[in-house]
Amino acid sequence: MTFANTKTSFRQLQEQVTGRVLSPADDGYDQTRRGFNLTIDHYPALILVAENAQDIAAGIRFAADNASAIAGIAIQSTGHGQHMAADGALLIVTSRMKDVHIDADTRIARVEAGVIWQQVVNAAAPHGLAPLLGSSPHVGVVGYSLGGGI
Repeated sequence: MTFANTKTSFRQLQEQVTGRVLSPADDGYDQTRRGFNLTIDHYPALILVAENAQDIAAGIRFAADNASAIAGIAIQSTGHGQHMAADGALLIVTSRMKDVHIDADTRIARVEAGVIWQQVVNAAAPHGLAPLLGSSPHVGVVGYSLGGGI
């Protein structure tokens, strides 16, 4: 898919976000589009490497405004739980969103979309807490918690 006739160019998306926007011609596109699960070899139209929730919202608005050229939206943190290719889509990569906050009093962890379990383990340990996680500390928290990455 091309962006020749879209309302907004991907350069305008780049101006709206703090993260990086990659097209297939950009350095880093191939490395970024690949997740842990190498059986899914997808070729998104664009990749947004989100830095925060505002970037994700801007990416979703961009995809909605350019629905004739974007074949949907896909989200990827570590790529463990990919089930289908995101060919022609806007791939929003959350792997740079790494904040973890542990509230020791309530025993609740608040994590951003790119956090892996090892980061939660490391943040919880000083409080005498341990999260319930799968067999790999390198799986993304959000994907695992929502049923992916198993």
